[in-house]
Amino acid sequence: MFTLIKRNDHAKRSIYAYNIVMLTNYQHLLLPCRKGDENMRIIDRTNVALGRSIARTRNITDIRRIAIHHSATATGTTAIFENWWRTQASMGAPNAVGGYHEVILLNGDLELNYLPTRVSFGVASQNMDTYHICVVGDFTRSQLTGIQLQNLLERIRFNVNRFPNVTFDRVLGHREFPSQSTNCPAINMTNIRNQANQPVSPPTTDTRETFVVTRTTNGFSTAIDAANNRNPRSTVLPGTYHVFNRSQGMINVTRTNGVPGSWINPAGQATASTHTVRSGETLSGIAQLYRTTVAELQRLNNITNPNVIRVGQILQLPTQSNGTTTTTNTIRVGSRVRVNQTATTWATGQTIPSWVRGQIYTVQQLRNNNREALLGSVMSWIRVTDITVL
Repeated sequence: MFTLIKRNDHAKRSIYAYNIVMLTNYQHLLLPCRKGDENMRIIDRTNVALGRSIARTRNITDIRRIAIHHSATATGTTAIFENWWRTQASMGAPNAVGGYHEVILLNGDLELNYLPTRVSFGVASQNMDTYHICVVGDFTRSQLTGIQLQNLLERIRFNVNRFPNVTFDRVLGHREFPSQSTNCPAINMTNIRNQANQPVSPPTTDTRETFVVTRTTNGFSTAIDAANNRNPRSTVLPGTYHVFNRSQGMINVTRTNGVPGSWINPAGQATASTHTVRSGETLSGIAQLYRTTVAELQRLNNITNPNVIRVGQILQLPTQSNGTTTTTNTIRVGSRVRVNQTATTWATGQTIPSWVRGQIYTVQQLRNNNREALLGSVMSWIRVTDITVL
């Protein structure tokens, strides 16, 4: 049974416990990861989170800070915390809104509660420009597990990258906000910021789509040649290939991930494409990306709970008789686009990480006379000259 720790009168006015002694030795926070904990399971609660329909709204560009919290409890989940929030006037009770956009559980799993464009109640009177991440635990009495620390750093990097007005120095512990009489999250935030801001290697997992060629076909140098069946340059044998690019209904398939291969016409090929789940993705978002349904993805992948998928999980996509999807050369909201390998900076000036290039995203918004597009998942603005419409 969940019991909120209350240590003094101030705790009665907050969801946090106080009289906290800050941990100063960062190395003590790093515990070994258990085998099998390398991947983060994503639990999508955006359709059930407390007060989701009444929470105030904002633009992505309004977000200027990320707040890090601990739950000040030995265990817990968002659903359990919501039972407490429903009783708190500071959370808007009786019409309460929860405190955290994201919650990292003890085993490292991630609960996504609110879209970034929703305002939650994590720091008194300072929420309109703040995105909230909570790690379950009372770090005055225990330590972050290794997988919690690993996933916290990953989520900080992911969110700093997708929010154009947030930098690493604006990732703050709850106690670092003005006029806050708390030591939450009871970890050394300077070290957390430094660690999160270190360069990381691109993911080693295959994050690109695959395509199964079921019969020998011609390979071409360009999509136009493939579409017109002219100037064949190679022979593509049956097998599983990485998809490097799509254009005009044609597919560039390659044996080496990230390296251009041959253009083929997928007509007549029975396909069995896959998608590797990335941090922040949900099953509903993936279904929208590939123009299918959540129910179909559940059926193909034996998924019982559509709100629970894992980072790194490889999902089978619906087989299509001709291997094609509806494509267009005109960008619009909802278009699937690939970030060009030559793209270097976002429209807002920040550097585009190497792991973003070559990936497929869905356009969420357009601006500047359709010269810039907001990409889903990473929620960043990019120049349309740096993307290819699929």
